[in-house]
Amino acid sequence: MRMPVNRRAALQALLVTFLWSTSWILIKQGLQEIPPITFAGLRYAIASAVLLPALWRRRAEVSTLTRGQWVQLTVLGLFFYALTQGGQFVTLNHLQAIPFSLILSFTPLLVAATGAIALNEHPSRLQWAGGESLRRSW
Repeated sequence: MRMPVNRRAALQALLVTFLWSTSWILIKQGLQEIPPITFAGLRYAIASAVLLPALWRRRAEVSTLTRGQWVQLTVLGLFFYALTQGGQFVTLNHLQAIPFSLILSFTPLLVAATGAIALNEHPSRLQWAGGESLRRSW
């Protein structure tokens, strides 16, 4: 019997969340030997090298990107990987993994509140509780 696609996607999301959560502990261990920015750079350079073949297989799609889209991708890469991840590695160098993970768990609430103020998008009670995404997944 095949698992429904939505349930499979939800289980995959849980696996990714588990792997991501345990990575903080492994990063914390690595920070005892490697400086935070160097460690972050090495981690994402290796990840880029691993993912490069997938990009090569989609080279036809990549070649259609405009110059503006390349600029957007570059800016997003700098902010979301270089600054954000580098900052997280530096923070992990100074905090324990558990309180840092707890602080990061408030990100969805911050995003929802910012969206409500800046974009005038007001989440429903179910969305505030996190139930909307679960209802769609199962």
